[in-house]
Amino acid sequence: MALDGWIGAVLVGGDPSSDGTERALVDVDGVPIGSIALDALHGAGIERVMLVGATDAHTAALDGEPVDDVWPGEGSAGAILTALHHGFLSGASTVVVLACDLPAVSSAAVARLIDTARSTSGSTEPQVVMVKEDGTARFPNGVYAMRLLPTLEARFADGALSVSDLIAEVPVLWVDGQGAFRQHGGPG
Repeated sequence: MALDGWIGAVLVGGDPSSDGTERALVDVDGVPIGSIALDALHGAGIERVMLVGATDAHTAALDGEPVDDVWPGEGSAGAILTALHHGFLSGASTVVVLACDLPAVSSAAVARLIDTARSTSGSTEPQVVMVKEDGTARFPNGVYAMRLLPTLEARFADGALSVSDLIAEVPVLWVDGQGAFRQHGGPG
């Protein structure tokens, strides 16, 4: 089932892995790890998926819409804002953001985030649905309502350069990621 007004974003920019390979292109079981996030988004009903910070190598290996990072070098916070800006220009109401290096993410895990966001869509407050696992926030993975854009832009302009600082004044609904959102090679 396609979700009208929803767009996905896989954050593929940033520093390469320790062996110099682009993070989204690290081989996991014969496929680039970034394709796992793309497949999870598509399987959860997200038809359009952007590759934020994509290089030519990403575009050649991954099936997504390349989007230049508006704030290169500003980490996930800048990439999230880039995704929201592009989503806004595309007419989207909601952006589902995933890191590119999630070997265990699945369409069912993404669907849990989407279902939580959809169940609260009548809320009058702009909000974000984020992932926690074992008490640890799994930034940048989450569902961002487009109406958050002005608030997040203001936070970014005021110096909020981490995702936790970016969303510090926004109501957050936390969803248990059940192990699906651990980054490849990252902390457990």
